[in-house]
Amino acid sequence: MRNNTLPKLHKLSLSRARQRGSVAVEMAFLAVVMFLIMAGIVEFSRAFWYYNALDKATRDAARFMSAVSSIEITDNTKATAAVAVAKSLALVTANGANVSPTIVAADIDILCDAAACTGTKPTNVTATVTLVMNLGSIFPFISVTNGSYGDVTLAPSTTMRYMN
Repeated sequence: MRNNTLPKLHKLSLSRARQRGSVAVEMAFLAVVMFLIMAGIVEFSRAFWYYNALDKATRDAARFMSAVSSIEITDNTKATAAVAVAKSLALVTANGANVSPTIVAADIDILCDAAACTGTKPTNVTATVTLVMNLGSIFPFISVTNGSYGDVTLAPSTTMRYMN
């Protein structure tokens, strides 16, 4: 009596031996794709986090400027001082959220009725913060450091009614 199961097992083990490295190759291809997807999720999450922090900074600055008294806003010296305080408030809020690159006063605009906040009582106060961030800067082998490829400008703005 012959056992017919032995030749079948031998053929099965030969076919498995031929495919032994294919699983590793497939995993290498999928790992690259999955890593790129994960990098995209991390980078866009960081962009949303920065935008949210900058948006809060504009709200704080606009809220402060909308509450400045009408006597101070019509006096040029006091209005300039109030704008400086609003900018420093936005700086503290934005940089407190570890926004990178660090926000400076030149990145913040405080406008009253689309003009400088001096001289007359405004109707609206607008605060804008501008940040240019590089998507992919956390992953140096993905990002391009030459030129502006990957640069995204975040410029949230808040407009509030002048209260006084």
